[in-house]
Amino acid sequence: MKRLIFLATPFLLLVACVKPSNEEKAKALIKEYILKYANDPKSYEAIEFGSLDSLQSIDMIGTGAEYFNLQNEFSKSTDMEERKRIMIRQRKILKDRQGFQMIHRYRASNAFGAKVLSDNIFYFNAGMDSVLVVRKPGE
Repeated sequence: MKRLIFLATPFLLLVACVKPSNEEKAKALIKEYILKYANDPKSYEAIEFGSLDSLQSIDMIGTGAEYFNLQNEFSKSTDMEERKRIMIRQRKILKDRQGFQMIHRYRASNAFGAKVLSDNIFYFNAGMDSVLVVRKPGE
C-alpha cells in the first residue's frame, strides 16, 4: 500500500501542474464573453465547440485596410523617423492580429425572451487571453 501511494504521488503532482491547453482557454474565453454580453446569461446553453484554428492573415480579422493605409503612408513619407513610427505601428497590427479562431454553436434567449440558436466565430489574440472579434459565419 505504501508503495502504491509512493508511486501515485508524483503522478498526481504532475497532473495538478498541467496548464490548460489553448483549446480549453478558448472555450473559457467564449463562455466568459457570452455570459458578459448575452441578453439573458442564465439561459446560455453550449451546444458545440469547433476546433481551434490558427490565423496568420490580418485580412481574416478585418485589419487589412488599416495595414494597407499605413503601407501607403510609409511609401509617401521621406522622413526616417516617421517611417520608423509607421513600421512600429505595422508590427503591432501584425502581432495583435495573429491568433486563433473557433466556431461555437449555442442557444440563449434573445431580448424578447425567445431561445435562439446561434453560430458565431470567435477570434482570439495570439496569447489566448482575450476575444478580439466575434462574427457570424459568412460575414
